[in-house]
Amino acid sequence: MKHLMFMIGAVFASCCMSANADIASDFSRLEDTWAAEISPDGKTLAYGCQYKSKRSVCILPLEPGIDQTLYPSAGESRIIDFYWASNEHVVIITDGSSTQEFSTGLQMVRFNRAISFNAKSGKSAMLLKD
Repeated sequence: MKHLMFMIGAVFASCCMSANADIASDFSRLEDTWAAEISPDGKTLAYGCQYKSKRSVCILPLEPGIDQTLYPSAGESRIIDFYWASNEHVVIITDGSSTQEFSTGLQMVRFNRAISFNAKSGKSAMLLKD
């Protein structure tokens, strides 16, 4: 897996380094990169990255001159997975917890959420809530 991510990083760095030097630097640190997916049309790379020491999804157009997009983890939630739903939308799965009151008292409840993130507009919408 690390070898595959290194190869994707090397290809990316050779074609897009000048326009996106920060992302190329991020992607080359394999310990901070945890997954990679190419969009269905092959024009955009989404990869798991670190932003302010939290798991995030970095979205990088493979065409020079187009800026990257970042979807950071919000609050105490943690991004655990993502996948392309279309050429523009990435579904991001997060894991979180909250304290809920039950008849037996307060209890910690864990949940997953699916969020649709539009890589072009930067807008997101929650798809489900457990």
